[in-house]
Amino acid sequence: PTVYVFSENLQDEQRNQLDAALKAQTLPYEYVTLEIPSDFGEATLLLSSDKIYSKETEQLASIMQALGYEPHVSYTSRSNHFYGDGNIGFYL
Repeated sequence: PTVYVFSENLQDEQRNQLDAALKAQTLPYEYVTLEIPSDFGEATLLLSSDKIYSKETEQLASIMQALGYEPHVSYTSRSNHFYGDGNIGFYL
């Protein structure tokens, strides 16, 4: 699985902290330059309901908390989103 990182509202220091934390966790990740949907909260983890990686999700939630955010976990299916096979959306 891959973590797709959307981060449009971070200050430089927070972005550096995020980079370091993402490098320290176990999943591959890539930054996405698309806008965050307006109906998403300040910090959202979007998980594909077909395959959930609990330990990795907890690590990602901890990264959000370390940056001062309260993570909201949301689940989606491949039928209404492109996430599947355990891929995770990381929205800050």
